[in-house]
Formats: sequence, C-alpha cells, structure tokens
Amino acid sequence: MRNLSTTQPAEVLAFQAGHAGQAAPVIKTLLRETLVSTANQEVSLMRLTLLPGAASEAAPSSNPGIVYVLEGKVQATGEGQIHGADDVFATPASPARLTFRNARGNEPAKLLLYQVRGR
Repeated sequence: MRNLSTTQPAEVLAFQAGHAGQAAPVIKTLLRETLVSTANQEVSLMRLTLLPGAASEAAPSSNPGIVYVLEGKVQATGEGQIHGADDVFATPASPARLTFRNARGNEPAKLLLYQVRGR
C-alpha cells in the first residue's frame, strides 16, 4: 500500500468481522512506535530467514522498525538480549546498518520485519 499524496498523511482503517454465532478474533497491539513523518514514505513487511550461523544487514532507516520473531532465536547489533519465538522488539531509527544474526547454531531463525522508509 502506498500513500500517493505528497501533502497528506496516509490513513489505514483495519477492521475485523466474525461469523455469526462465533466469537470475533482478538487483536492485540504488541508494539507502537511514533513515526517522524509519513510524507514520501513507504511501508514494507518482510520475512527474513537466517540459516544456522548466518547474519543479515538491514538497510538504514530514518524511522524505527518493528521485528517479530516467528521461529528460532536472533540477536540484533548492539543488543545484548537474545530474542526468541513470539518476541517483539523495536529497531532504532539510524543511519547505520543494523545486523541480525541467528543466535542458535543448529536451526534457522525466521523474522517479520516491518519498516517505514523514504522512497
């Protein structure tokens, strides 16, 4: 999805509907970060698979990102903490590249990376 306006911020409306007689699904906000600006920005959601012993660099961004660990264990540059499955954490807005590394040597790690970047 891309906001084609260069003067107005994008608005997204998300809704849910259940089947008659069934409970509606539950949506829980896991993490919220403030964006510097939405003008000339685009959103991406990527799945990253890190094989055992692998590392990968993310592109620099002027906005914070959000990472959700699907499987395995991962560590981000500059963090002492190792994140496991179902962990959510923010990545800082930074002109430097951020490196993710698989922190468990015998199985892949899978992440969802949500980023807002300039076009």
